[in-house]
Amino acid sequence: MSVIAEQSSPGRDVSEPRFGFWLRSYAMVVKEFIQLRRDRVSFAMIVMIPVMQLLLFGYAINTTPRNMPAAVLLQEDSD
Repeated sequence: MSVIAEQSSPGRDVSEPRFGFWLRSYAMVVKEFIQLRRDRVSFAMIVMIPVMQLLLFGYAINTTPRNMPAAVLLQEDSD
């Protein structure tokens, strides 16, 4: 009679396969924020370029209609 013992690796949570994706994603986000704290130039580019684009597009796109031709169509019967 042979008994097969259940093997478990030390330090591994049983529910890790279910939450493994989220734990790895969280770890990657934390790692990237640590990297951004070290590299100020990258942080400035990540923040300033979208802000400049928002300002540029906000001033470039003007939604006020000017010099727009208009026509009136009367669809009443005049017998």
